[in-house]
Amino acid sequence: MEDKIVIHSPSESFCSAEVGMDERVYIKYEMQNNEPVWSIYSPDGEKMAEALSREKALAIARQNDLQAIQVN
Repeated sequence: MEDKIVIHSPSESFCSAEVGMDERVYIKYEMQNNEPVWSIYSPDGEKMAEALSREKALAIARQNDLQAIQVN
């Protein structure tokens, strides 16, 4: 399985301006098409991105100056 990132934002990237004044995002382990993914959600519940590993999801958040909080 390749290490891929799927960005759901129309701009193909996201920044803290898109998630509002709250600079947090939430990462969640999910199954999609029988494959495990780590989804990244904005505070309002919009799915913003996916990564195949928790580490990659955390890196995406850090690269965008956001604090990631894991939820189950």
